[in-house]
Amino acid sequence: MQRNIGAAPTLENSTTCKRGVYYPESDGEPMAETPQHQQLMNKFCHYAIILALIGFGFGTADAQQNLAQQAYAIFQQNCLNCHGPHGAFTEQIVIDSASGLVNSGAVVPGNPFGSELYTRLLEADELKRMPLGGQLSDDAILTIGSWIQAGALSWEVQHDVNFISTDDMLTTLQDHLNGLDTFDRPFARYFTMTHLYNAGEDPEALAAYQVALSKLVNSLSWGFQIINPQPIDATETIFYIDLRDYEWDTREAWTQIEAVYPYLIDFDERTQANLHSKLASLRQEMACEVPFVYADWFLATASLPPLYHDILALPETEQELERELGIDVARNLQSAPGIRVWRAGTNDSGVSNHNRVVERHTSRYGAYWKSHDFASSVGAKNIFTHPLSFDRDGGEVIFNLPNGLQAYYISDALGNRIDVAPTDIVSNPGASDPAVRNGISCIGCHTEGMKAFEDGVRSDIEQTTNPAYDKDHALRLYVEKAEMDEWVSKDTQRYRDALEATGGVFGGIEPVHRFYEAFQDALDAEHAAAAVGLETEAFRQRISQESSLQNLGLTGLLSGGNVKRDVWTDNFEAVVACLYGDECLTPGPIEDDDRNTDNRISGGLIPDSNLRAVIAERLGKAPASITEDDLARLTELAADEKGIRDLTGLEHALRLERIEFRHNAISDLSPLTGLVRLNNIKLRGNRITDVSPLAKLVNVDWLGLEENAITDLSPLKGLVKLNGIGISDNPVSDVSALASLISLEGIDARRAPISDFSALATLPRLQWIEFGDDKSISQLPSLTGLKTLRRLEINNSSISDISGLAELTQLISLQLNNNSIEDVSSLAKLTRLESLELNSNVISDVSALAGLTNLEHLHLSHNVILDVSALAGLTNLEHLSLNDNAISDFSPLEELAEKIVIRVRSNPGALVQGGPKITGPWLWMLFPDAQFEDFRNRDLLADASGREVTELQVATNGATAGQSVGDKVWVSGKVGSANWQNISQVLRASGTPPTEDKQNVVYGSITLNSPREQQTKMFAGSGANHKVWLNGELLKESHGWSEDYQEFFPVTLKQGENVLLVSIHNWNHRLNGHFGFAPDTQYTLVRPGPKFSLSAEKTRFEVGSTFTVQVKVENVTDLAGWQTDIVFDPAVMRARKVTEGDFLKQDDEETFFKVGEIKNVLGKIIGVQAVRRSEDGISGQGTLLSVRFLARAAGKTRLALRSFYAGSNTGEAISASLFDIIVDVTA
Repeated sequence: MQRNIGAAPTLENSTTCKRGVYYPESDGEPMAETPQHQQLMNKFCHYAIILALIGFGFGTADAQQNLAQQAYAIFQQNCLNCHGPHGAFTEQIVIDSASGLVNSGAVVPGNPFGSELYTRLLEADELKRMPLGGQLSDDAILTIGSWIQAGALSWEVQHDVNFISTDDMLTTLQDHLNGLDTFDRPFARYFTMTHLYNAGEDPEALAAYQVALSKLVNSLSWGFQIINPQPIDATETIFYIDLRDYEWDTREAWTQIEAVYPYLIDFDERTQANLHSKLASLRQEMACEVPFVYADWFLATASLPPLYHDILALPETEQELERELGIDVARNLQSAPGIRVWRAGTNDSGVSNHNRVVERHTSRYGAYWKSHDFASSVGAKNIFTHPLSFDRDGGEVIFNLPNGLQAYYISDALGNRIDVAPTDIVSNPGASDPAVRNGISCIGCHTEGMKAFEDGVRSDIEQTTNPAYDKDHALRLYVEKAEMDEWVSKDTQRYRDALEATGGVFGGIEPVHRFYEAFQDALDAEHAAAAVGLETEAFRQRISQESSLQNLGLTGLLSGGNVKRDVWTDNFEAVVACLYGDECLTPGPIEDDDRNTDNRISGGLIPDSNLRAVIAERLGKAPASITEDDLARLTELAADEKGIRDLTGLEHALRLERIEFRHNAISDLSPLTGLVRLNNIKLRGNRITDVSPLAKLVNVDWLGLEENAITDLSPLKGLVKLNGIGISDNPVSDVSALASLISLEGIDARRAPISDFSALATLPRLQWIEFGDDKSISQLPSLTGLKTLRRLEINNSSISDISGLAELTQLISLQLNNNSIEDVSSLAKLTRLESLELNSNVISDVSALAGLTNLEHLHLSHNVILDVSALAGLTNLEHLSLNDNAISDFSPLEELAEKIVIRVRSNPGALVQGGPKITGPWLWMLFPDAQFEDFRNRDLLADASGREVTELQVATNGATAGQSVGDKVWVSGKVGSANWQNISQVLRASGTPPTEDKQNVVYGSITLNSPREQQTKMFAGSGANHKVWLNGELLKESHGWSEDYQEFFPVTLKQGENVLLVSIHNWNHRLNGHFGFAPDTQYTLVRPGPKFSLSAEKTRFEVGSTFTVQVKVENVTDLAGWQTDIVFDPAVMRARKVTEGDFLKQDDEETFFKVGEIKNVLGKIIGVQAVRRSEDGISGQGTLLSVRFLARAAGKTRLALRSFYAGSNTGEAISASLFDIIVDVTA
């Protein structure tokens, strides 16, 4: 059929454009003029005119083919999830091929406006428009229209492929690596697209893959420059990176990638000697296990958690992330609105299902955008009524990396990092999977950097005349639209510059998300063959010949079918074993098959009854019904301390990946010989002497052989993936056999008679050794040449000479506790040390440590140190322990002590000489079972009270005895000055004891009166962790322990009242704390004044019961009259009767008493008052009022005094504290 593919459209043959109506050619009936129809008419006319103008621009075959490729790229990214061959909406339109669209009538070549596919893109009704969610960009719509106008040519292009063999690919890698300096080779890594090229991917797709790879690699970089992976071959299918360019070398990024890469092919040393040799050479030169990975796998896997988090080393909480980026969010919001932070809010973000608040903080790398999202829009989740104190349910963060690209972070309400946002809070309605996943969802959405948004909160703030929040502060924070737009524009330009440096097109098709989706597709024969390094026909022939490959689900590839991606990945190792080795592992059936009765266990297949019982429990079957096929289903088996002696039967468990058989009686490991999938083996505490059965388990990365009787490690020399090995408590003395384990990172060799580790000097990744724990060891083992070692532990031995450590200048952590060391001069050059532990030695001179300025942790307790002046310059220290020495003068450390906790117990001198401890009475509030993370990151007072009471409020205004915070009450009590449980004792006496053997958090509040402003020092100490606030400012957060003062810091006491708030956490119920000031500080405690409180004999009642609540007074002087309202929840209780008390009637005096008005519908008693008729007042304590209530329905309610006033006999107001109660009504 001949087509006029060059003809341009005319307005007459597509749509007639008139004012108010439009006439698509499929329907001659005019449509009524409405705003929506007018908008749609305008779009039809707009695109029709443009298509008419550009229609002649695609006359050449190349131009038309390029146009088809561009159109398909748009379909691939935006449409195939729903309308691809396996999409959810294929009953409407199926996008499988250009010809398929034409044959179905969805596309009419040469006539975009007669094509349903095209008109659906312009539909005004969002429910009918494609795609779901946001409309395509104008450029994308025009591209699809131009493709249809130009004839809707096929996007499937035939092009020549010169197959690249695996041998040629490895040779290319070797040649490039050999061209690098030897020093640089361990930092070289490669991404390959050779398999994509071999599978027939067209040049456009390969070029797009390259752009996607460049974007993602740089989006996972902490480097300051955009550095794109460089092609090293003529076909541009292999790409080189240097780990250092992205700071991946400092974050173990490639190690994280290796750990999850599923497509590694280990070539057989016997049958594929050439390939094996080349791969081994690459591994040796590059000091890694996986020299290259498939680029498409990397795009699909590193763009979402966990790998996205791992490579960027994103911390577990928002708070940690903000600390790493140098952002103090709380301080910015409090003191720098409009300067370091800007905020906007909307109820129509397109992503969040309810309100969304976005705030921009300045960051050392550009911008830090933080959103707050909500699961509802009521109460404290309404940002229009709570613009400063909203209660969010989750959030997202977008922040600039040093190179200008963006990184992403999703968190829950508490700021904890999560992988996927709950869909009831945020979602992506236009995607096949609406869940918002960190990394990939954000990358796919933010194609142009920051999204524009319209603030709706500021106008509400401006129009609210008397809000409950600080209006001026809110206006400083929610800035004018023009100011926020300027920041969005600047941040967008920063991102655009960085994106374009990667080769990406700003606003164009997002390549990472495109190929993430493509990777999820099933594999055809061409792609599967290329993934294992074979040409298609050769692969098909092997499938037809090998029943094992057929049983792995590959039969469909012989007849044009495909294999699902998850099946392919799961069976990849078995496929490779069949193709390149002499072993074919066929997956066993998942469900029990009665046909396997011949293989049932009757005591012969698994002779050890204890092992048999463990396996039966794991499978959930009776021991007598287990089959060999059941064993083949096992992937993990944990059986510590089960009395197992014989492993026979496990040889059938070919899918085992992890076993734990610690503390049994196993001696023979031969049943493990063929379990090649094992990657983690723990065999501590058995009777093993021979490890040769483990020789071929090349996938093992951790091997725990502690507490056995092994003398020979040579059978393990081929375990090149082994990361760590435990050989402690074995009689092994020679570790030279481990010198070939190129992946080895650490050795646990405690209580083993090893004298020489120098044979391991060639290992490129060896980082830690644990040795010692044996008082018979009096000499250091040889550690010569171990230049990669970072951590060394030799504790509890008898070593005195440590001069052999002098050359280990790369050490970061060193432990030599409980030895006989006197001279530490050989440590002077270990300037990289960050942690040094030398407790329990005989050290007197520490001057050699003066140059170790990178130290963060230094432990020198239980020595004979006299002079600490050499330690004064270690300004990076975070912890310093000097307990039990002979130190008289701590003055050199006074400046350091103002910044960190220094432990100095049991020395002749004292570091801190604080004044008397403040014993109180304090006001205490306990949060039993509260965790350390709660202490660190949550405001427990705000949580308990629904944000009616906050830490900041109490730290500013103080607390009042008996006052409620949610269902908790402040209790009063004095604490001892020297006791490990001084606070716990007070809490027990008040009836609120800490939870036994669990974590607890307690707040303490006290008010002090200073006669003048004083610049002084505050002293503090607690049994675990504490925070200190003074007059609303958080002054200190410490994580140490002490039985006394342990730190001091400068403070300013203002003239008059000063409010002190402390928060103390302990890992158990033993809460203690010690707080005070310098000895010359002058202050007095502010004692409680008059108190008016609501009181009842009990506070829990059953529905239907009646009870009395009294208003009582204490500590009052000359009270002549009072008035109040009382409020309660009318759904829970009703007031019945109000009666005056006898306090004002003393001395037979008459009173004027007004019973007030009971308003049970509103939950109020209004206008109750009483006044003595005589001129004198009454002092002391007593009952002012009694109210009889009916418990109406189950629930809790707060009874509170409101609009309260008390006056003396002179007419002056009496300032007093008011106390509420909580009543609990049960059904």
